[in-house]
Amino acid sequence: PDPPAPSYYAASAGSAGLPAPGRRPLQGEHREDVGVIGGGIAGCSAALHLAERGYKVALLEANTVGYGASGRSGGQTIFGLAVGQDKLVAQMGAADARRVFDFSIEALDLTQSLIQRYGIACDYRPNHVHAASKARHVRELSDWVRELHELYDYRSVKFLDRDALQAHVRSERYVAGVLDTRSGHLHPLKYTLGLARAAESRGVQIFEQSRALRYTGGTAAGDEIRVETDAGILRCKYLVLCGNAYLDGFAPALARRILGVGTYVIASEPLGAERAAALLPSDAAVADINWI
Repeated sequence: PDPPAPSYYAASAGSAGLPAPGRRPLQGEHREDVGVIGGGIAGCSAALHLAERGYKVALLEANTVGYGASGRSGGQTIFGLAVGQDKLVAQMGAADARRVFDFSIEALDLTQSLIQRYGIACDYRPNHVHAASKARHVRELSDWVRELHELYDYRSVKFLDRDALQAHVRSERYVAGVLDTRSGHLHPLKYTLGLARAAESRGVQIFEQSRALRYTGGTAAGDEIRVETDAGILRCKYLVLCGNAYLDGFAPALARRILGVGTYVIASEPLGAERAAALLPSDAAVADINWI
């Protein structure tokens, strides 16, 4: 297995980032209702919700919980997708584009619900600002807010002119922005680890350093599935694949549909509480849209 990846999140996780006692590699043979592959947000959330519904669940993680993108993302919980709704409408029609948008809103609500229900200490902060420094974006942002209100019934967004924006981003660089009070930001590794502990509190068994090598079965209804690791075998009725690009060749049928994409997060030296508060008075996450 790869060593833990160094990151700001790993360095700042504190006691939340310490190895969970009792977590071990899969050894020998185990039989559960459901097997989950991947210990990121998707895998831990799937395992938790299945356990809440009474299933016996085992989760296999090739390294440690939160090792991959889930523990090293930008940590912003934002409505919508990484493309504008107009592109989705063009590709799938207005009705399905609205459904996809609603999925993203449901995800925001679910994240906050899980944080509250399970007491996940992940430094969650509300508010997200899309900020622009180009004059041509002022009308675009205003039209965007109107579209979200009228077409998607999403009313937590508000247009900010230059003066109003100063309450969230203390900079003369930006000319306008959009504030969303329903979105926010969090510590992604702490959140992922918190989901894993919540799942374990519901009886989920999490096996770390347990890379799933191959599986057989499951080709017909009721057919048992057999998952192999280096040191053990998991037998289950259902298998949930949550490894994304880390699945490699584990699921050949999915390989052509998954593309690994790298993004980057840069952390400065600590600015100090006073300086940080002066720059971001509302402690909102801020996205600069001027690359668009």
